[in-house]
Amino acid sequence: MTFPCSRTTAARGLAAHLLAGLTTIGLTAGPGASSALSADSRPNIVLVYADDLGYGDVGCYGATAVATPAIDRLAQE
Repeated sequence: MTFPCSRTTAARGLAAHLLAGLTTIGLTAGPGASSALSADSRPNIVLVYADDLGYGDVGCYGATAVATPAIDRLAQE
């Protein structure tokens, strides 16, 4: 039995929907979304998306094969 789309196509569609959802959440929960919260009570959230990168591949976790100064600086802060 054949199906109209491959797993790759389905995965791309899922990734696109996930990205659209995260973008929507980010835009609706961004600055000015709620005037009841003070500036100090908002959490600092940084989402770093990198393809084919594991937690052991960045310098802040001890890796030395590839230099990752920007990610290391974010981890230090």
